[in-house]
Amino acid sequence: MIPGGGVMPTHKVNLDALIKREDFETGGADSIGGREPIFKVEELSPDRMYSTVLRKPDFQRTTNNWTPEMIVDLVKSWLDGDLVPALILWHSKQSGKVFIVDGAHRLSALIAWVNDDYGDGPISRKFFEEIPPAQAKFHKQTQELMAQKVGSYKELHRMAMNPLQTDDPDQVRRGRAIATLQPAIQKVEGDAQTAENSFLKINANPATIDPTDLDLIRARRKPNAIATRALMRAGTDYYAKLAKVKEIETLAKQVHGIVFGPILDLNTQSPDVPRAGQPYSSEAFKMVLDMVNMVNNVTPRCGSSKKRPIRKTKGSTVTRRRRRIGNH
Repeated sequence: MIPGGGVMPTHKVNLDALIKREDFETGGADSIGGREPIFKVEELSPDRMYSTVLRKPDFQRTTNNWTPEMIVDLVKSWLDGDLVPALILWHSKQSGKVFIVDGAHRLSALIAWVNDDYGDGPISRKFFEEIPPAQAKFHKQTQELMAQKVGSYKELHRMAMNPLQTDDPDQVRRGRAIATLQPAIQKVEGDAQTAENSFLKINANPATIDPTDLDLIRARRKPNAIATRALMRAGTDYYAKLAKVKEIETLAKQVHGIVFGPILDLNTQSPDVPRAGQPYSSEAFKMVLDMVNMVNNVTPRCGSSKKRPIRKTKGSTVTRRRRRIGNH
């Protein structure tokens, strides 16, 4: 909290553009056998083949929940050989694409560093088309902090190639890690359903993922789940299988702007909270789902798949259950 009872700005960096989304089912029936799909960080630039096959599942949450400090710490820890949790990947046998089952923020942080894109770089500009002022500020903050504590990808790469031009052995060592270190990886064996179940098990802890998010994932092909995701992401989502894709994107972007609006300023006197709250938060997610259900006369809010307890009344027993997402 800040003086006067306000809310401290969140300062979160939007890395959502850095890994494309795609439906698991388009990836084929089974995973590729054998070793894990190993790669070095230099493979994460757009002109390298590995970066073109990376995908997030269509139901993966928005990669918009890390601060500049968290991104810098992740990159520094990886370059210095500190413990970084393994990425969990599923490698499609049919398409050859690699889906991120767990670790989207970690991998996106490395991609952001390699491409100098923390929400306002070339990849993000192409994806979002229009960058909100606050997102550009987060990008700049992260760039400056990275340069101060770690060094940019280009700078460390240059030092590793020309070690005699610097008297900093740590920077040379970090630069050489670009070509030698490999992120820790675990591989999911099985078909697309196995990969999806793995994601749900990993994120089943309520402290990791909100129960409403889990229900929306399970019912992600239902109309109100699709509408909720479209509105939350301002139309930047994966709708290739749906009719009227352009109309969905345009309308979702318009409604998102009306509900949330741009985050214009960041300081301790004026919190970065738009009209309907901070987008991508669990509270905003539930609010948008409520709004979609209310407009479409779907009640009560379909946020849980659990049965309600049995309630006994005089002369009868009434079993009450919550409606699942998308029953209407």
